[in-house]
Amino acid sequence: MPTIKRKWYPGASYHVTARGNHKNDIFKDKDYFNLSLYMI
Repeated sequence: MPTIKRKWYPGASYHVTARGNHKNDIFKDKDYFNLSLYMI
């Protein structure tokens, strides 16, 4: 069953999540996590 397309609004805040295979973490440590925040 397909996911319903979300409406995007200018200036709105969105919560985005991600995780690795088998629910594993996708960041090796806090430094990688913090770096990814600056790349957005």
